[in-house]
Amino acid sequence: MRLLPGSYTSVLLMLTPLVSSLTFSPVSVTDSNKANEYGLGTAALVCTIVSLLASILCICWFCRMEQRLRHRLAVILIYGDLTRGTWLFVFTIILLARGTVRTRSTFCQVGGLLVQYGTQTSGQ
Repeated sequence: MRLLPGSYTSVLLMLTPLVSSLTFSPVSVTDSNKANEYGLGTAALVCTIVSLLASILCICWFCRMEQRLRHRLAVILIYGDLTRGTWLFVFTIILLARGTVRTRSTFCQVGGLLVQYGTQTSGQ
């Protein structure tokens, strides 16, 4: 069977080496503590992505609406959720890439400040 340059199969064959080089498993199967940490980090990342997408969709929708009585309040609440979700997304990516973040590190302290800022802005 001859593959055409624009066919779906040839694209898959060309991308197979790239995909196989991207997949990597930093977690040892024998270390259950690391595997649990990786699983929780992945679940947090998925939930954060869903939250960010919902917040972006809401902010776009509210910006297109005509301004009514509580329009400004709703936009500020969505902004707070978006701020908190963005920082939780960044923190989860760093956690999965580098491992546990020390509590006394500047990254952790700034992260706590921005999560608290997002929480206070959204009023939750």
